[in-house]
Amino acid sequence: MFRLPTTEQSANATMLYIQVAGDCRRYSGLSQMLAGKFTDIAPLYQQKVDTFIWSTVAIVVVCSILCFVSLSASLLYRSFNALLFGITCGFWALRAWLWSMHELPLPYAIWFFLIDLSFGVWMSLICILAMRINQIRYRWLEAAQWISLVFFLGSSVALAFGAPPVYKALGIDLVVVAGTGALISIMIQAFRTPSPGNIAVSLAGFVMLVLGVYDHWNVWMTDAADAYQRFYFTPLIVLFFILAVGIVLNLQYMRAMRSDAQYQKVLEVEVSRQRAILEQHHQALAQQARQEAVTLERERIMKDMHDGLGSQLVSLMSLVQTAPQQKTEIEHELQEALDTLRATIDTLSPSGEDLTTILAQFRFRHESRFKRAGIQLNWRVKPFSSTAWSSNNLIQFEQMIREIFTNIIKHAGASQIWVDAGTNTEDNFLFIQDNGTGFDASARVGRGLKNLHQRASELGIRLRIDSTDGVGTTISMHWAL
Repeated sequence: MFRLPTTEQSANATMLYIQVAGDCRRYSGLSQMLAGKFTDIAPLYQQKVDTFIWSTVAIVVVCSILCFVSLSASLLYRSFNALLFGITCGFWALRAWLWSMHELPLPYAIWFFLIDLSFGVWMSLICILAMRINQIRYRWLEAAQWISLVFFLGSSVALAFGAPPVYKALGIDLVVVAGTGALISIMIQAFRTPSPGNIAVSLAGFVMLVLGVYDHWNVWMTDAADAYQRFYFTPLIVLFFILAVGIVLNLQYMRAMRSDAQYQKVLEVEVSRQRAILEQHHQALAQQARQEAVTLERERIMKDMHDGLGSQLVSLMSLVQTAPQQKTEIEHELQEALDTLRATIDTLSPSGEDLTTILAQFRFRHESRFKRAGIQLNWRVKPFSSTAWSSNNLIQFEQMIREIFTNIIKHAGASQIWVDAGTNTEDNFLFIQDNGTGFDASARVGRGLKNLHQRASELGIRLRIDSTDGVGTTISMHWAL
């Protein structure tokens, strides 16, 4: 709007010449001109300016906020749909800001190219996003959006270098046609499988399509004198379409979050159930292990009773039947049987919790037996370092000691036994030496020595037996601290 100077107005003036240089937003030309008093025309002009400015500010602010929120969500949740939505909002905010310029801060060709770029990118990406959130996976239709976008940008560049405007119009029409195809597919999807999301996007897209065609006709096609003065719906209806897509995208995200929360609850219930099953299975295995341990221990006790006490009682019965007058021998055999029985009972629940105590108890219980056999016991045992052995391991260790001394009493014919035990800087040790008849260590090893080596191996003990005929036997044992 401009005012004619008063000095240039005269009563005889009948003609006014106006030279048009072009509009920064559209091609050169005038569609309608109002001439009259400034007081009459100024309010109409200001009303149009205010409407344009406030609508532009609203579009820029809303789209900028949606762009920031969506791009942040795409980084936080790695969502491709949120990334597309943020880019579309950003480009439409850029287009609205560029469109509001009256004095251009950059060359006209660049300004017009940026406007076209914003529109083309927005139209293609918003259609791709709308198809994605409505579960429409037509690859050819999505490819059509990219192809139309490339052609649109190419026509914009060509126009900047002097190509006829018809190519630019053709590029816009191609983008609109591709977008229309996407919107029609969404409407068909909403008709076949209606849901709040695809119905909302379909309605918003339909309104946008109708009003967009109306604006496109006014800008590029019609010859009406007042075409440029008609209200331009596209910026506002696009904003409503963006909001519709954003609401549907947010609803899908909230639905996914609720589904994830429900899945987490179901998963927790299933984990608790599996944990209970595993606990029951573990208890069953533990019970089975205890039963097997009890069975093995019963078998061991029966074997010890049979091999030790049983054979002694058989020998005693034979002695009573053949030589009832040998009272001393019978008493000796009875004492042997009682000692064996006590040793067997002791192995069931040893009172000692360490090796030093076990050796001390063994000496206390069996020293009288050594005296009756005429054997002098030389005992030099120092405390062992702590050994993390179970009760069963302690029992096995005591059985090894008992078997060694039993063999010495029965077979060695010794008069002296030396016991040296304790801990050095490297390991625990135990030496048992006698001055008996000895035996040939290189000869075939009997069952008793095999059992001795087997028990030592199970306990992690390095066992060595050195024996020479007529000299005696030395048994050495070493195990870790």
